Amino acid sequence: MNESIIMRQLQFYIISLIGLLLYCTVAPAKSSRFRAMFRDDPSTTICIGWDQLSGENPVLHYGIRQEKDAVAQQTKPIRVVEYHKMNNHFVRLSNLKPATQYYFEVKDSEGTSKRYWFETLPNNSEVPLSIIAGGDSRRTRLGHSTWEPRVQTNKMVPKIKPHFIAFGGDFTFLDNPIQWQMWFDDWQHTIDSSGKITPLVVARGNHERENASVYNLFDSPNQRIVYALNFGGDLMRFYTLNSLDPVVESDQTLWFESDLKKHKGQEIWRFVQYHHPIVPHQSHKKIKPDEYKSWAPLFYKHKVQLAIECDAHVAKITWSIVPDANGDDGFKKVETGGTVYVGEGSWGLKRINDSDHDWTRASGSFYQFKWMVLSKGKAILRTVITESPDAVSEVDLKDRYSPPAGMELWKVNEQSEIILKP
Repeated sequence: MNESIIMRQLQFYIISLIGLLLYCTVAPAKSSRFRAMFRDDPSTTICIGWDQLSGENPVLHYGIRQEKDAVAQQTKPIRVVEYHKMNNHFVRLSNLKPATQYYFEVKDSEGTSKRYWFETLPNNSEVPLSIIAGGDSRRTRLGHSTWEPRVQTNKMVPKIKPHFIAFGGDFTFLDNPIQWQMWFDDWQHTIDSSGKITPLVVARGNHERENASVYNLFDSPNQRIVYALNFGGDLMRFYTLNSLDPVVESDQTLWFESDLKKHKGQEIWRFVQYHHPIVPHQSHKKIKPDEYKSWAPLFYKHKVQLAIECDAHVAKITWSIVPDANGDDGFKKVETGGTVYVGEGSWGLKRINDSDHDWTRASGSFYQFKWMVLSKGKAILRTVITESPDAVSEVDLKDRYSPPAGMELWKVNEQSEIILKP
């Protein structure tokens, strides 16, 4: 057998082997637009959602990330809803171990998705929590392409690797299928290179035309989008209220007051998020008298330390304030016992800050979100300027509470951190 025949046979075997390997390679599942949400106890439960583009019988496989040889558990979607031309599938995992990393992947008739992972939260107050809070990621006008300011802010999330994100509404401009599909495509930038996905705690904004948009896309705990969750055991009770539903003597306000009374003295911190600021720091936005009348007194009476607002598309932080009929727009500054109000959106949209008050600590106009590090003795409040994520390093999970190299923080009176006491 001459050398040329041997070479042709060798080439044939090599090509055949490559073809066999390609044939045996698992095809990717047709699942996309992944998201994770906290809707119950964050230390033992989580909700995973995705858009099933094609394929049949999707099953979510999951297990503890460090247990390489353990047999994966399996579960099918508990809720499937066609909404905004997406085939939204939701799996609610429970009986998980606190403070544990879990991987998951979706397998269907067409293959297997990329492997992602999440972490359950600690169930005690000894471990600090890292939290991002913001909102208003919508674009300014009609469009059929990605929205770059939103993408840049999304890219900042994996730099920090928070325990969860509190998102205060106004995800899209028109609340229509194409803009929501782009929103979820852009949201994938919050997932880091290892597949770590950060859970959301979501509120409704005025650009969500109805509560159903939040309920059907994020599987919120109820259709009212009004709920509360405990984080870190008794470290914090976190409330989500709905600015777009009735406020004065409404079911949600009665529930809010009742829950505050029920949990009196049980948790160290009480935070609340809602969309419309009570007193905006942007002149085109109106004061919300219903919220002022119904919610602000409850914040004061029940010692809610932080209120997270959105909608006005500016950056702001107030001093500790309480309702006062004789104060500037109904508030006055106090040394202790008040509420600090932060916001106001600008995840993907910014306006000029032109309506400060004598109790305003600082306001600004730039793309940003709030980053809180919460422990038993203090809350560290930072404002992250999100316009240059590519210049920022990623935190190490073992040191996730310190700002990474290259991160720009808003300085308020030369201070990049504001300390709150419980």
